[in-house]
Amino acid sequence: MRYARTALALCLAGCALAHEVPRDSAVDAPPVTRVLLPCASSGMSGPGRDCGWTSGGGVACRPGATIRIGCAAGCGLGSCSGDSIMRVCDTAPCLASQALAFDDDSSCGGLCPFIDGVTCPGSGELFVLTGPFSAGAPYTCSFVVR
Repeated sequence: MRYARTALALCLAGCALAHEVPRDSAVDAPPVTRVLLPCASSGMSGPGRDCGWTSGGGVACRPGATIRIGCAAGCGLGSCSGDSIMRVCDTAPCLASQALAFDDDSSCGGLCPFIDGVTCPGSGELFVLTGPFSAGAPYTCSFVVR
């Protein structure tokens, strides 16, 4: 509160200060950027959370093509360790509500994600996010796209 009084006193003294309040950059980050920041609570889990993800980067694809992507050796694509999850977005990191696809445990057995059929968007690029099922837990996800 001391900062607010100081700013008000400065404005009353004739400055052009509008309304300045120091902010936490993580709180002010755009939602799509927040997904790449650590979660506030280690108890957060699952592919629906919007924090604690790691960028896997962009993947070029032919618009309209059906893509298989995974880090599940049991499904024949990639490898993982720990309990990993995956989210696929159109061109950039996205919130859960904007995801083109996501997976937790593959249908091939195991704790590694496998997405069997995401349609390449008109942008011609998919963006892959990986993370541990439980925020902050150790994991690896070396995904392959076909």
